[in-house]
Amino acid sequence: MTALRLTSQDHKGAAKILIPQIVRKCMNHLKRKEYDLGITTKDVNRACGVMDEWDVRGREYSYNNSWYRNQPYILRITDTNHSGATYAGEDVIRINLGYWQLHNGNSTMTEYKAFAKNKVYGDREVSCVEDKLWIIVSHEVAHHVQYAFAQYRKSFKKPCGKGHGDGFQTIYRWLRLNVVNPIIDENIRLMNLEKVKQEVEKQEQEVQEQEVQEQEVEKQEQEVQTKKKKRLNKKVIGHSCKKCGGKGWTRSSEDPDEQEVVCEDCGGRRYLPCEKEEEQEVCVGGKESKEERFKRLAEARVNKLLKSIRLLGNLSNKNNYAYTDDDVIEMLGKIRTEIGVTKKKFFS
Repeated sequence: MTALRLTSQDHKGAAKILIPQIVRKCMNHLKRKEYDLGITTKDVNRACGVMDEWDVRGREYSYNNSWYRNQPYILRITDTNHSGATYAGEDVIRINLGYWQLHNGNSTMTEYKAFAKNKVYGDREVSCVEDKLWIIVSHEVAHHVQYAFAQYRKSFKKPCGKGHGDGFQTIYRWLRLNVVNPIIDENIRLMNLEKVKQEVEKQEQEVQEQEVQEQEVEKQEQEVQTKKKKRLNKKVIGHSCKKCGGKGWTRSSEDPDEQEVVCEDCGGRRYLPCEKEEEQEVCVGGKESKEERFKRLAEARVNKLLKSIRLLGNLSNKNNYAYTDDDVIEMLGKIRTEIGVTKKKFFS
């Protein structure tokens, strides 16, 4: 049988289709020879057939009611207020779609206190209104079989006179164990899989959004760098080459540390004002040698490094900062590691 996934908002229309199917499933199971209840195919069809509510109006069910006993079908599906009865007897199975447990929104379906703690047919977790219908309908089918068949069978040893006594509980246990519980377990499994799927899709969406944000940040950074390069190029305008007096300059390198431009007339090189205070503008008539460039940049960068180390030492003031020995060891270890890497670059 194809399961209908119902919600508390739309369950009534679909439930009218599902309820006869549940009754048939339960009755066919109890028709098996192993139970020896004397249920026939005719009995199954009678239990699944829905009575015309127009004919039922004003006729309340009672034991040995001849009108009900002569009806070809016994299943009633009503929609009264939340206090309307859901019950079953020898010649009726009445399911009220207004039954309160279908609308309370709980994820647990409660049973009678006498067997509420039973692990097979007591209270249990449900995933949707469909699961609740399986429990409610199978409960009433068990009552119908109790009164219409079991009490007349000598082979059925359990007493059936008490509504929720041993006879009822035996029949209900058969239905819950073999029919209802496996369906509910599968519905819960599918619900959990759906939750996992939704969580994965949510995480994937978050990753995609993060990638878009990173791309946007990268794009903004590129725009900033582009504007910076244009700004640096504009600084050249108006500066004359000391060698030939020319004012046309072309960038010779993308290295942000050097910001070197070349005179378009004589090839003389000029170093633009750097944003770092240690590397101020240097103007050279002609090409600067590699040695001169090394000394200029090395001196500026060493001075900057020494200043940074002195500033780092200021963090030792415990009046202003809090730290552990591990923090200091980690910090100095990183510095030593980086110095080691730099040494290898020079002496390898």
